[in-house]
Amino acid sequence: MPTILQQNLKKLIKKQKHNQNHQRQHNNQQSNDQNNTNNNSQANQINTNHINQTSQNLLQTSQSNRKTKNQNLSSQKDKINQQNIIKLKKIHQEPEIIKNDENPNLQSLESFNSQEENQEKNLEKIQEKSLNEEQENEIEIYELEQQQKQKQNYEQEQQQKQKQNFEQEQEQQKKQIQEQDNNNQDEEEEQKQNQNQNLNLIQNQENLQQKQNDQQNQMQFNNFFSQENNLNIKQKRRKKHRLK
Repeated sequence: MPTILQQNLKKLIKKQKHNQNHQRQHNNQQSNDQNNTNNNSQANQINTNHINQTSQNLLQTSQSNRKTKNQNLSSQKDKINQQNIIKLKKIHQEPEIIKNDENPNLQSLESFNSQEENQEKNLEKIQEKSLNEEQENEIEIYELEQQQKQKQNYEQEQQQKQKQNFEQEQEQQKKQIQEQDNNNQDEEEEQKQNQNQNLNLIQNQENLQQKQNDQQNQMQFNNFFSQENNLNIKQKRRKKHRLK
């Protein structure tokens, strides 16, 4: 019977080791899931920061280019105005002349007027080109912002899905652990019952053995007493016989 107790004890130790391994695996899985969630969140934050920085750099570049172009246009206007003033002064400093088509000063004034018109047209073209570039930059910034919003929405959806999946897995693991604990409790209760039965059986066998030993001792005592009585009886008979 001690062999049965040893076997039950081995089963109980094996079950405890299995439960410890199961709990260790569960803890490791929780740690890995949490690390993956943290790594994904950090990567998403890095991507978002990169997009924000790119958008900010592009906006700053556009603003800087606009400021530089405006400064260049203003400088060109100032330079042209200064040149026109010098030309006008030079024309008006010439002696008074008769205006006709062959007059070189009149031609010079008309040429000046024509140049001024061309310069204004060129400036208008430059301004129009600058405005178009600004609009293109604004469109590009707007598209980049829209892409950023879409990416952020997508990342938020993915994070939400990951969170939901993680919570579902946690809940499933809790259920599995609870079921395992219930099964373990049932098995432990069964083992306890088996042990109690074994102990009762051992106790009953010990009691039976003790009873048998007592009976055997009683029988030996009775036999001895009977033999002693028989011997006494024989001795008395012999004594009586001698006396006769």
